[in-house]
Amino acid sequence: MTLGEFIAKLDGVRATPRGILALCPSHPDRRQSLSVNEGERGLLVKCWAGCTTAEIVAAMELRLCDLFYDAGLPRQSRPRPLAHPRRDRNRIAFQLRFHGDKLFLRAQAVLDAAKDLDIATWTEGQLNQALGAVAKAYTDRERADLLDQVAFGLRSRALEKGSPHAA
Repeated sequence: MTLGEFIAKLDGVRATPRGILALCPSHPDRRQSLSVNEGERGLLVKCWAGCTTAEIVAAMELRLCDLFYDAGLPRQSRPRPLAHPRRDRNRIAFQLRFHGDKLFLRAQAVLDAAKDLDIATWTEGQLNQALGAVAKAYTDRERADLLDQVAFGLRSRALEKGSPHAA
């Protein structure tokens, strides 16, 4: 079943940035509590009021298998899910470290610029803005350190496992 076919059976449908909301057919709904999205192999249905997926499809006179895109195909002709590719821990570690380095350098530039400033003539708004930038710089330095630690952990695991991607 397609998303269009499914939502055609619902009332109170509205699109949101996160997907589609509708009135849940399984309980008396005053607000749209049913969330519907497209997944990799079928429709993802969730009632935020607590109805189960089985209750929702039963109220719509459907079966659970109808939520899958390949429901009408014989079992032999259904596509097999793709195997997840191996993750290159070294590449991910490099990206984390690179992002952390950028954060650290930006934070250090802000902190260096904030040294020895004469704030005597600043307005309260200017002072609040500068203090906010300094606080964010300290937070960014902590995040950079955390990213560096995670990157180090990933590279260590890659080396321990003898990964072909290990450096």
